Amino acid sequence: MDIKLVYKIMQAEWVRINDVKIGTTVKITRLYKTDEMGCDADGIGDSNHWIGKEFTVNRIQDNHIVAGCYHPFFVFEVVRQPEPEKMLMVRGKEYSESTIANALQEYAK
Repeated sequence: MDIKLVYKIMQAEWVRINDVKIGTTVKITRLYKTDEMGCDADGIGDSNHWIGKEFTVNRIQDNHIVAGCYHPFFVFEVVRQPEPEKMLMVRGKEYSESTIANALQEYAK
């Protein structure tokens, strides 16, 4: 089996098991090499300054996770999950706190 395909399968499983999503805070726990284990991220070589740094997940690609920059899943430790967005009910329809202003303006028309 192709190493890049194996990486994609392992990352998808790690994301599922750890419930990683956009907004999850992760910490880098170790260095890695370019293309290590089939990941397409450039390695961080001897850059020890990355170790222990926390980042927010911005994107989850098939072959890497974007948190600060591109990294393989196997260097991360999940620190915390994003807070669930507060939902509000307006006339029987649910809106997120971030979209309620627009919903109320539409309702007022």
